[in-house]
Amino acid sequence: MGVVCAYGTETPDIDFGKVSEEELKMSHCKLDSSASAVVLADFGKTEFSYNQASGIQMVFTRHRRIKIFNSSGYDWADVAVLLYKDGREKEVISQVKGYTYHLEDDKVVKTKLKSEGKFLEEYDDNHDIYKFTLPNVKEGSVIEYTYRVTSDFLFNLQDWEFQASIPTLWSEYDVTIPEYFIYKPLFQGYYSLAINDQSPASGRFNITVRSQSGGGGLNSAPVRRQTRQEQVDFQATNYHWAAQDIPALVEELYVTTMDDYVMKMELELSSTKFPGEPYKNYTTSWEEIDRQLLESSHFGDILKRSGSIKNQVATLTAGTGSDAEKAARIYQYVQQQIRWNQHSRLFAEQTLKQTLETQSGNSADLNLLLTAMLREADIKAEPVALSTRDHGMLRQEFPRLTQYNYVVSLAWIDDQPLLLDATDPNCSWDMLPIRCLNYMGRIISKESGEKWINLQPDKGSLHTTMATLSLAEGQLKGTIATSRSGYNAMRLRKNIVNANGVDGYLTQMKSNQHSWTIDDYEVTALETLDEPLKETYEVELSEVMQEAGDMIYLTPVVLGRLDENPFKSESRAYPVDYPYPEKETFMLTLSVPDDYTVDEMPEDMVIALPGNAAIFSFTAKQLGNTIQLVMRTEIKKMKFLVQDYPHLREFFNQLVAKQQEQIVLKRK
Repeated sequence: MGVVCAYGTETPDIDFGKVSEEELKMSHCKLDSSASAVVLADFGKTEFSYNQASGIQMVFTRHRRIKIFNSSGYDWADVAVLLYKDGREKEVISQVKGYTYHLEDDKVVKTKLKSEGKFLEEYDDNHDIYKFTLPNVKEGSVIEYTYRVTSDFLFNLQDWEFQASIPTLWSEYDVTIPEYFIYKPLFQGYYSLAINDQSPASGRFNITVRSQSGGGGLNSAPVRRQTRQEQVDFQATNYHWAAQDIPALVEELYVTTMDDYVMKMELELSSTKFPGEPYKNYTTSWEEIDRQLLESSHFGDILKRSGSIKNQVATLTAGTGSDAEKAARIYQYVQQQIRWNQHSRLFAEQTLKQTLETQSGNSADLNLLLTAMLREADIKAEPVALSTRDHGMLRQEFPRLTQYNYVVSLAWIDDQPLLLDATDPNCSWDMLPIRCLNYMGRIISKESGEKWINLQPDKGSLHTTMATLSLAEGQLKGTIATSRSGYNAMRLRKNIVNANGVDGYLTQMKSNQHSWTIDDYEVTALETLDEPLKETYEVELSEVMQEAGDMIYLTPVVLGRLDENPFKSESRAYPVDYPYPEKETFMLTLSVPDDYTVDEMPEDMVIALPGNAAIFSFTAKQLGNTIQLVMRTEIKKMKFLVQDYPHLREFFNQLVAKQQEQIVLKRK
């Protein structure tokens, strides 16, 4: 039996620089025996201090200890600390210390982090990043480090994540906030806190007061400069949070971003009230954020400066009749002629004129240009601010401008609202790119009425495959025809573009289906985005059938077959999030040789989750020498909660098993 490590429900007694024999001999994690490493303890603390030059500052200290089980956990010795900056003001890191411990001949070997293992580099316009690597890490090592960050940015109180991509035995955060500040704690996570305390506290600032006397005239006493120390006592609030035995945050399929599910505590500045100064409220509202965006020179104000687009809009809409035709021409122009630079932004970086001239821009440049051009064509249009899937879900209960990172356009065509995004040349105009399918966005408008708008698509993904195959002389040959629309069609169009055209895509296809012979490949409606994308090709298949004496064993689902359940874990701590509805149909017509008879055939099956959230049907029948098979899979529901997961997983277990079943033919 290997050694494991456990802590009670009180703060573990861990001193920096002193590691226990139990920790060094620990052989595996009690929460997950397969874990490559485990966070033994992680302590964070934020306090407020007074600096004579800068005034009130926040001081954040961290002490973290990690056990490394095998080489896959070595990356935990590489530490990066993000530091905020704004102009000349910067957060400052100090007192960086670290050790690596391991056993040699039952003796503790302790290796110190040296200065050559630390360096600071620029990360982006508002952040530097401080990096260091713990030395001499081996399988079985324990590493620990500590550092301090001093910050003048009082709005940016340090958040705390209780969860990591490896298990965590103990994570604790302690914050003491003076009475001059009110911060709102915002908790997120699917596990309960072991400690969740709030209590009154007190504190003291030590302030140096400088004064001078004398020097008032020719006969006055000489100038005397004095300093004295004054102490300012204040009341405070202490927050104490801790989490125990938290499983690893494992990357799963079908999520927005893992940041939406990590167990963490955020703290948002609500208000300040300093002695002798008025109360200042920092809590905002979505209406106030609307106003800020409408007045911004990089958002709402751009839409007013439309003189540079008049001629282009007049040219595009000449000879059109309906608003739908006008909107389609404008959309196609921006989508096909203005290149997106792959930067997702809420704010434009160029004027409308500059975007037209450069023929490129970020997502806001393109979509605000689209909005302005629609308005110039007398079509009602408004910008819609949103958060992309990789940026995280909008939390409507906590208004913050930083929750947005993207903007699309909303147009009313024949009194019907239509969301538009012109960044993707492979996306039809009645679809948003997948990155935008993140539940809710907000219409940024001066008009009254409901501002929140559903971003989830009515149009999902449709994929139909028709295989007409015959078995003759030991070969399975025939024709495959597919029809795709919605997001499935968009995905194939992108794949063809990324492969540098149809020929390149066909080469990839042959490589992926290496046991197939593919000829006469054709694709239609590649550039006609509002029509189904269709493929036809001739095939010769070998791996789906095996001959054994007088018997032939054939797997009939030759395309779209799942070889394993996409949901491998027996349980899941967070929802399954499909970005759009999906519907797949596979139809097979199989001609059986005259000298064979059908010995076995898969039985019909229908599986449906409650409320028809997901449906799978499979039917197979024999008509003379022909077998007809129809398989349909439909995912109607886009969000499956944790309690739904076992049913969804079992749904796919049965689906995968059915798709592996074979048709058995016997020689007469």
